[in-house]
Amino acid sequence: MPVRPTVHYCMGGILMNTQGRVRLSGTQLTEGFFTAGECACISVHRANRLGSNSLLECAVYGGITGRNIAEYV
Repeated sequence: MPVRPTVHYCMGGILMNTQGRVRLSGTQLTEGFFTAGECACISVHRANRLGSNSLLECAVYGGITGRNIAEYV
C-alpha cells in the first residue's frame, strides 16, 4: 500500500473578512451574509484544521461574527 501525504481535514471555502462578512471578491462584500466556524475560510490556519484550533477559531470568530450580525440587524 503506498503511503503519501494527504490532507487530514479541510476548512470550508466561504471567503470572509475578519468581521465575519462574506466576501464576493477581494474587496467587495456580499450584503447581509455572514459566516463563521468550519464553513468559513478566514485563512488563520490555512487549509489545515487541527482539533483544538478549529474549536478556538469557531469560538473566537463565532463571537465576533455574532456581534457584527447583531449590529448589522
